[in-house]
Amino acid sequence: MATASDGGKESAAAASPPPQLESFLSIGLDQRTAENALANRKVTANLTAVIAEAGVTRRDKSVGNLLYTVATKYPTNALVHRPDLIKYILSEKIKNSVQLDAALSFLSTLGPDSLDSVRFEEACGVGVVVLFEEIQSTVTDVLNENMEAIVEQRYHINVGSLCGQVRKRHPWGDAKSIKEEIEKRLVEILGPKTEADNAKPMKKKEKPVKVEEEKTAVAVATPEEEVNPYSIFPQPEENFKVHTEIFFSDGNIWRAHNTKSILEKHLKATGGKVMTRFPPEPNGYLHIGHAKAMFIDFGLAKERNGHCYLRFDDTNPEAEKKEYIDHIQEIVTWMGWEPYKVTYTSDYFQDLYELAICLIQKGLAYVNHQFTPHPHAGDKWFIYPSYDYAHCLVDSLENITHSLCTLEFDIRRPSYYWLLVALGQYQPYVWEYSRLNISNNVMSKRKVVITNLDYGMVINLDAKMWSNAPDSDASATIEKKKVPFSRIVYIEQSDFCLKDSKDFYGLAPGKSVMLRHAFPIKCTEVIYGDNADSIVEIRAVYDASKATKPKGVLHWVAEPSPGVEPLKVEIRLFEKLFLSESKEVIKGAYAVPLLASAVLGDKFQFERLGYFAVDSDSTPEELVFNRTVTLKDSYGKAGPK
Repeated sequence: MATASDGGKESAAAASPPPQLESFLSIGLDQRTAENALANRKVTANLTAVIAEAGVTRRDKSVGNLLYTVATKYPTNALVHRPDLIKYILSEKIKNSVQLDAALSFLSTLGPDSLDSVRFEEACGVGVVVLFEEIQSTVTDVLNENMEAIVEQRYHINVGSLCGQVRKRHPWGDAKSIKEEIEKRLVEILGPKTEADNAKPMKKKEKPVKVEEEKTAVAVATPEEEVNPYSIFPQPEENFKVHTEIFFSDGNIWRAHNTKSILEKHLKATGGKVMTRFPPEPNGYLHIGHAKAMFIDFGLAKERNGHCYLRFDDTNPEAEKKEYIDHIQEIVTWMGWEPYKVTYTSDYFQDLYELAICLIQKGLAYVNHQFTPHPHAGDKWFIYPSYDYAHCLVDSLENITHSLCTLEFDIRRPSYYWLLVALGQYQPYVWEYSRLNISNNVMSKRKVVITNLDYGMVINLDAKMWSNAPDSDASATIEKKKVPFSRIVYIEQSDFCLKDSKDFYGLAPGKSVMLRHAFPIKCTEVIYGDNADSIVEIRAVYDASKATKPKGVLHWVAEPSPGVEPLKVEIRLFEKLFLSESKEVIKGAYAVPLLASAVLGDKFQFERLGYFAVDSDSTPEELVFNRTVTLKDSYGKAGPK
């Protein structure tokens, strides 16, 4: 009996509604609206805060619906004025949705600045009384103006359109009273509904368009964003809205936005112009994806008659070279873009240093020591800012209006704005876009640097090769050819993953693999490029003793000598031979030096890829290999990215 009784208490406790539901119902919300609010974390937090600010427990439905609208639609950049708006609602100075919508629009534009009650009340009709007699008179006028259509369409007339015409003349009139008066007057004019009035109206057949009118008749409005892809971006003076929100477990909500004074200072510095930036890291050559970034960054500035910086985000001196800086400037010019200014993140090291001291004094930062000479700043600095630290602050220091990044930066938005808010800096408008993906174009290589192999050292390894003889020939022998192994090794892109899994046998951080015919290597570090998804190189150590016995075995190609790229060839991967879509052409694939002597008709088995033959399209400058037979590959490549 005790067990049954305890179980009953537990069931009753489990069935009891959450405390917020009772609170939501107490202000007049219906059950369904209250439950839907509970299902949304953001709405629950906002509505709970609104009820607390209102200090109410029991209100009628009309007030509850207005409070619910405040919770769901209130502009987050004007939260300081929300208690004032709630007072207007509770005192019934704002008593309908039309007034509330006008109030929200006014506050959205105002932001956190001081509230002028006179202008506010004028904007949302506070104190304006529309007498019922005025509504009746205006309804009479509107019905008379539409009498021909009313007689023709009878009860199929669009009542909403008639209400809108009345509301246009009395924007603060009670919507319910207007609708009821129109419906009452229609009955007086038309009499009781007939069977035809209750029937569903038949759609009229459209008359055929005359030939001479076809050109104008078929014109279809094209969405503005398709005509002008930059139309979605706000103007600089509109950058006062909340950029991002963070919901904490204790119910608090953190919001980032520019204050009026900060925005005014920014607009004064820029003259109200659009300011963007193209910010590559000078640690490699530009690729096709950068063309899209340039189109967006330089294109927006050009379309809005603004300016675009070419900024080198040079915060990683270990991977940066002067040749990359020269190359990037050359390509930007070649693409037809002209930077407003060429700047470097390192130009702002003094500013970043002083801001870092400010953060440390506030207890919000710590120092990360680095001692690598910088290719642009030299040895003036022995500490360097992290990319995430410098990125947002230099955007602010350069008064960038639109900070445009690829989607992998979306998760960094809170930290981007947190730092700017902590230091009281101007906050650019951040917008993320997808990376450029091109079908049938493969970026297939990963550069691996063997850090414990001396620079300039090349080890010539024996690689087994079978003589070109039939299987039935017992005299067929295994030949050994020399293959160079050096500090720089290239592997397939698909043979490396940032996150390891049990069915992935490739290389991953902290994991070892065997390089075919060579040594085991272990990944020790990953060097990133200009975004979190761009890997410049992988650093690894090799086990010269071969004591490590990893499961995964990878094919690879090394630099034949320091600074010399491996042999480049063109690879054509065929699947279904007579479908052009099945051909995948990889230009600039890396191959071992001994293939340089291959001639038309020579056949090879490439490790883990299949059998290939030299194609007649080969030239002395570039060999072309066609895959003739694939291999069954049970090796796991599909690891998590």
